[in-house]
Amino acid sequence: MQMVSTTCQVKSCGLSKPFEVECGLRQGDPIAPPLFNIALQAIINRAGINQEGTVFTKMTQVMAYADDVIIGRSLQSIRTDFEAMDVEAKRMGLHINEEKTKFMLLGKKPLEQRQSRFVMGPCNFEVVRSLSYLGSATTEDPSYPCRR
Repeated sequence: MQMVSTTCQVKSCGLSKPFEVECGLRQGDPIAPPLFNIALQAIINRAGINQEGTVFTKMTQVMAYADDVIIGRSLQSIRTDFEAMDVEAKRMGLHINEEKTKFMLLGKKPLEQRQSRFVMGPCNFEVVRSLSYLGSATTEDPSYPCRR
């Protein structure tokens, strides 16, 4: 883990003397999700991912909640936008956690023909058939939960 030295100044009728920050924001802090969403929106904007139009007219959709991102309507659009987002995230000091990131492909290709890993740029993600997202089950099986 790389430690970054951060200094701040307080602005109130002028600037205070610079001081070093010794304790930073942590994942459980109440302000962390909105600050991360602001950073994520900046990454999306800088990456040039078009958010105009509706989900029916865009090749890339981005749904974000805290540090979760779901993107794509085609593998090519996912790859292109992921690589652009990865570059911009790294410029802000953020990186993709390969161990926690999962990839699920929804489509017509038979389930047994799908790979167990998905490589995108420098990352190698586990391909899953189901996952829990914000407390809801998501699966690649279109009949779920209606199986008999």
